[in-house]
Amino acid sequence: TDKMQRQVTRMWFTGAFLLLVTLTHSQQIDDLSSNCRYRASEPSMTSVTCNYENTSTISRLLELGRSYLEQESWKSLEVTGNSNITSFPADYFTGIKDIESLGFHGTRLQSIPDIFVNLQQVFTIDLSLNELLVISTLHLQKLGIHHLNLSKNIIRFLKADDLLWIPSVEVLDLSNNNIVEIADNSFSPTRLIRKLILSSNFLTSISEHFFSGLESNLKELYLGKNQISDIHPLAFSKLLELKLLDLSDNPLNLKIDVSSIKLPQHIVHLDLQRTKLSTLEYCSLSHLHDIEFINLQGNDLHCTCDVVWVSQLLKRHFYPSLHSQREQTEILCLNMNNETVNASSIEPECNKKTKPPCSSLTALSQLKLKLKDLHYMVEIRKGKIWMHWSHLNSSLIYAYRIEVIEHGKEKEYFYGPVTIHSSSNYFKIESFELKNTRLQVCLYIMANETYDLHVQCAFVEDKSLNSIVGILAGIIFLIPCVIGLSLVIYHDRKHRLLEESKRLLHSDSDSEDESRNVYKQEVRDENLDDVQEIKKRQIHDGIVLNSTQLPESISQVSVKFINEDTAVVKQSDISTVDGGLSKPYTNTDSSTTTPDSTSANIEFQTCGDPS
Repeated sequence: TDKMQRQVTRMWFTGAFLLLVTLTHSQQIDDLSSNCRYRASEPSMTSVTCNYENTSTISRLLELGRSYLEQESWKSLEVTGNSNITSFPADYFTGIKDIESLGFHGTRLQSIPDIFVNLQQVFTIDLSLNELLVISTLHLQKLGIHHLNLSKNIIRFLKADDLLWIPSVEVLDLSNNNIVEIADNSFSPTRLIRKLILSSNFLTSISEHFFSGLESNLKELYLGKNQISDIHPLAFSKLLELKLLDLSDNPLNLKIDVSSIKLPQHIVHLDLQRTKLSTLEYCSLSHLHDIEFINLQGNDLHCTCDVVWVSQLLKRHFYPSLHSQREQTEILCLNMNNETVNASSIEPECNKKTKPPCSSLTALSQLKLKLKDLHYMVEIRKGKIWMHWSHLNSSLIYAYRIEVIEHGKEKEYFYGPVTIHSSSNYFKIESFELKNTRLQVCLYIMANETYDLHVQCAFVEDKSLNSIVGILAGIIFLIPCVIGLSLVIYHDRKHRLLEESKRLLHSDSDSEDESRNVYKQEVRDENLDDVQEIKKRQIHDGIVLNSTQLPESISQVSVKFINEDTAVVKQSDISTVDGGLSKPYTNTDSSTTTPDSTSANIEFQTCGDPS
């Protein structure tokens, strides 16, 4: 039952959400201008079409005023209609914040309108099929446009400042205009362009700095159907990322030969159809180690071994990639009888000949030799993996790829794979899982997206763990050393004491006697001190008496000190008192005088009761 209740609740919320979406879109339809229609085929996105074919005035898109918080984001807006209106009201986009795709088709615009002040973001703008002559504007600079279509206008010149308003553009279409000249460095403000379409114009020459600013990002370049007969040999050489070059339908052989043009090494697709080529040199294309397809249709090529070797080059270098168009077809050429045949018909004859030495092949072979001695270092510092390698600075290198695999887990990536630019020579990885790990960090030097010229790997592990192990090993090693040192010190001290004792025993006898007498005198002094201390404790109102000379029964005796002399105390001079009765004291050895005895005249007095 709980499960059913949850399902019912979920269905209720889903229905409420759909109802809210429907009401919202219905409100949008009600708010739209009478010339605009909401596309019901896309209920989840707001797509609007406005047709001003039979309209004399144009009002803003949303008729009702809306606050800033109620601004809407639309999927697309298409404005059509071949009308005579060339301007729009300034509040045309009021109430709308973002539009993913915006198009003005065939509205006979002669300049880009100033109506985008209320918009914050537009990804794609289509201004094709208008009457634009000048495209310079600052009204679209803040929108962050990625795709801009200016085809089928009447643009004749392109100056250096005309493209300042689209610094973020990635795809620029200027085809089917009347362009006869493009100033040098005109594309410098648009460094992010990856696809540039200049076909179907009236260009006659390509200068050395024609594409300045596009060296790092341009991948596709379309120059077909022009009148190009003069190309600077280095015009394309710096376009290191170029994958597709279309030079079709140009009379290239009037002033130059295509063999003199230095093409970037990473071109995959080259279109040379209907360029009036009669010869094709193998060395002019041999350095294109990424080449997969060359369109040579519509040319009157002579059957030479260079054509055969080029055909073999295409077959050997076919690597399927994102830029692949199709696998190379047979190249047609004119034989000695002026008959059109396949170039493969003379292949057996050309296999007997030696290909000419090409400088570009030497450069590639030198690079491969250099890669064998590539200095590559990996270390872990402060929780980061640092990779450094020699700076190669070669246009033959497409990019680098980094792959990190944990030891014992060959089928799982610890990090990557990640591709970095060919101009780099270091890379760092931040990770919180580096402890107790042993990693294999590999550097791949790529010739193109699918082919690697060289690979080099290194093993690395967290140094913090090694430090702890080293400290513990050092402590374990020091313990026996400390114990041994303590034993040495102990035995040394014991030996020194023994030697000192022997020295004292073998000293002269006088010294021994003197030391012995000194010892005895010290003992005697101590005894005398003890005797004196005892005598002091026995003083009681008078003379000092030896405790052995008085019977223990004497009580209440008062002894008064009279005088000291050398006379011996006589027997008759001493009497005892016991409870008031006098008794003579008998000395068994009255004639003997002890050495320690002292002589004195004393007088006894009774104490206590006078009776």
